[in-house]
Amino acid sequence: MARPPAAQHAAARRRPDRRTQRSRTRAPRSGRARLSDDAPLRLEQDSRDTLQNLRNARIVLGDGMRSRVTLLSSRYHLARCAWFARHLGYDWELCAAEPRLELGPRMLLRLAGEAAYVCMSDIGARWAKLTGNRRMLSRLT
Repeated sequence: MARPPAAQHAAARRRPDRRTQRSRTRAPRSGRARLSDDAPLRLEQDSRDTLQNLRNARIVLGDGMRSRVTLLSSRYHLARCAWFARHLGYDWELCAAEPRLELGPRMLLRLAGEAAYVCMSDIGARWAKLTGNRRMLSRLT
């Protein structure tokens, strides 16, 4: 089943540091090629982490938050973006910033770390729901 075209685009992008300056400046360009031209591209780059990034993007998008949002991020980081977006109430789709995943020892380590992070976040959220821990659950809204 075909989905309607996205009405808003937001790029999940943190401030670059010296180690990732080159890859982060190239990433949006390759991802933009796969985004539709009829929707605006809005960058939110004042955040320190993914959760803060998606929270701030809600402010940037305003009413656009109600329509489909395309999240642009590194391939290894997409699972975390999807997990947080689901918990924050986004109608989202994902777009990889790079054309393909470059597998190597460093990337495999990053993938393992991301998988562990997403699993632990999910277990923590389920535990918070089970125990009724509102303080923990409030971090996801």
